[in-house]
Amino acid sequence: MLAMEKEPSSKAVMHNARSALDADVHVGVKVRKARKAMEMSQTELGNELGVSFQQIQKYEKGSNRIGSGRLWEISRVLQVPIDYFFEGIDKNVSSDKSVPWWLLDLARQIESIKDEKLQKQIISLIEACSEKE
Repeated sequence: MLAMEKEPSSKAVMHNARSALDADVHVGVKVRKARKAMEMSQTELGNELGVSFQQIQKYEKGSNRIGSGRLWEISRVLQVPIDYFFEGIDKNVSSDKSVPWWLLDLARQIESIKDEKLQKQIISLIEACSEKE
């Protein structure tokens, strides 16, 4: 008589190597945000990484996991620190040390201004607006 195999529990299925975990989805969302902040298309990011835009779509949806080496490459291309992808993944862990993506985007925008005098004026304006009275 053949032994019947027990059906895997829903918990076991959730953590199957092929199923998307919350962490995979979270990292994918962060990749998408950083890519959009750089005004880069999925095709452009794929070209930089040597993968198809479909692969980038799968990464961003969390349906394909991103290996550590690939994530390192993505952080380099998108010019964000590696820990950016894990900010907010655990509500109990403070991420005060990491820089929000929008702040990095603002810095890139200011840096892209060719006129150094105008750059300094914009920074002075931001400083003046943020001063406490």
